[in-house]
Amino acid sequence: NQSPFLNYLIDIGYANHRNYQTTSAYEDRFHNFGIGTVAVTNQVDRGALFSTNPNAPLRNIGPDTEPWWKGRILLNSKMNNTEKDVTRNISFQYENYSDRLFEYEYGNRYEPANTLQSLYTARNVRMGFVRNSLEWKLDYTENRGDLSINVGMKRNLIYYILNPADKSGYFPTVDTIPTTTIRNSSEIGRIPYFNSAVYWDVFLNNTILRYYGVPTRENLRIPTLEGSFQDPWGSYKENVFRTQYFTQGESGLRTTLNFGSYLTFTPNAFFGARKQSATVRNNTAVTGVTDSSFTSLERYLARESYEYLRTSSNLRFGIPLLFFNTTYRKLEAYKPELQDPILARTRQHELELSLESYALENFEISVRTIRDLRNFSSDYKPQPTDSERWYFTIARFSGYFDFLDGFRPKRVSLLEKKRSFYSGLFLNNDYVHHTPKAKPLYNSLTASYKMGGFTLPLVRLIRELELGGTWYHVYNSPILDGYRVFVKANVDFTRYLGIEAELDSRVSQPWRYTNQVGNTYDTFYYGNDPTASVASINLERTTFQKDLLDGTGVNGNGARQNTALNINRFMGTIKYNLHTANFRLGYSMDLRSVPGGRTDGLVSFYDQSVFFSISITDFTLGQQDSSELTRVRLFRFRKRPFQAGDSAGISSENL
Repeated sequence: NQSPFLNYLIDIGYANHRNYQTTSAYEDRFHNFGIGTVAVTNQVDRGALFSTNPNAPLRNIGPDTEPWWKGRILLNSKMNNTEKDVTRNISFQYENYSDRLFEYEYGNRYEPANTLQSLYTARNVRMGFVRNSLEWKLDYTENRGDLSINVGMKRNLIYYILNPADKSGYFPTVDTIPTTTIRNSSEIGRIPYFNSAVYWDVFLNNTILRYYGVPTRENLRIPTLEGSFQDPWGSYKENVFRTQYFTQGESGLRTTLNFGSYLTFTPNAFFGARKQSATVRNNTAVTGVTDSSFTSLERYLARESYEYLRTSSNLRFGIPLLFFNTTYRKLEAYKPELQDPILARTRQHELELSLESYALENFEISVRTIRDLRNFSSDYKPQPTDSERWYFTIARFSGYFDFLDGFRPKRVSLLEKKRSFYSGLFLNNDYVHHTPKAKPLYNSLTASYKMGGFTLPLVRLIRELELGGTWYHVYNSPILDGYRVFVKANVDFTRYLGIEAELDSRVSQPWRYTNQVGNTYDTFYYGNDPTASVASINLERTTFQKDLLDGTGVNGNGARQNTALNINRFMGTIKYNLHTANFRLGYSMDLRSVPGGRTDGLVSFYDQSVFFSISITDFTLGQQDSSELTRVRLFRFRKRPFQAGDSAGISSENL
């Protein structure tokens, strides 16, 4: 929900979960008319059968249920005072799960993407929601004119699988306790002739980090009858590994100089200091850290504690049709606590070069690379060669071509476009060249057709339709290539009834598209015996076009089962809109693999689920004065009003 001062999201869930596990036996059901042993069973290990020892060999096997719960709270409060130019913002995030698989098992539903704009979107399909990590944080920011102060605390947790299994849970890995940042950027004058503002920037930061190791249990004071000091029923507790301190402060000047319409220079210079240190629990039995290993950490932090002078200046020459852009970065370290024997005083010295063009509307064409200019110690052997000082060269061609607008300047909103539909082609190609070795490295190509806002016979509105694919190509080893085909649709047939669907297909056996089948790649990747490899893995060559045809089933069920291109995930939803509530009935399936079959083999299957959800869009708070708001809307707008039906979100970013 949202209000002028408080935005919040409270998500609480409960499930009476029935445990299941993968069976040790497996039978190929395709060769037995679909009849065979199942891959999973609800007959699970419920603990020791007789002994009080949880690790006893005799087990109690049978169905087992346990309560699962989850809780997620997001709070954000913002206060503005325009008269005093003061803004305060405080945010809080807490999430916890009794089991990391809660969202995976029961997460097929719709969740808000941004409560600020009341947007919602279909959540990622199940595979991305195994919650192995959590994040708790509290953040406060206050802005007073040019001054900004931020104080934040954060805890990162990871799920540990422990023995016995009921002791598994989330334990901290890193704490930020706290981090304090002060920034100030003030205009102190202007440069004559250029009429360019000169800014004085001040930055201060202090961060305390606490690192944790693997959870531990305290030993028994009196050993068991078996002579063990380990308590099988003891609870695990967090294990502090070390506490690390980081302090940095810098101050400097920056400005922008325009030499006519074609040349722009943005110089800056900063002077500062940084200090890093750490304290550690010197208990090898508990932390596994010895004096020598900590000395190595101390030496590293001492080398990273120094005063410095740095610059990151930019020079741009040209016009949007074609321009040359270069960024010069250098950092000189003074008075380090421990001298770096390799880099000495120059910690960073590089030049980034790029040639860019924005001649076409909504298109980016660029080529960029980085040159390392550092001087290494004469004792550093071997010295980097001239070619090894170049980073990878990245060439990008990216953009969106609207078939209706062409290359005309893009309208900002629907009020200027005078239409609410679009149709176009999105293209992004990144080519990476290994400059030191002077050979191509890889290429990533994504192309898709996007359209929406159209009305057809028997179709009230095609909100969104996208068809496309991605090809990731490794030049020296096509066996590592990646192929992806995807389709996404959101269609309303009537005012109340519509569908949403998403299909994502991946090539699970890319080597079948190459000429590398049958040579040393088989032996290298799939075992020492090529004959056994061919017997256990389908290495029959095929093509992408043939796979698409076989996948339709026109060449028979055997050919359809034998394709290298397989459905990775599918999600389809029937939606019924009652204006005040949305009902959705959906089906999803995800391709999964678990160990099974042969000793080194995998059993692949589709994890399927059916889900039903109800979304309340608005409700009445009761009778109030007519001047007050009596209706609250939740997740009402699917897109920002000025972007409805537009190709929003299509942009390119520099690598």
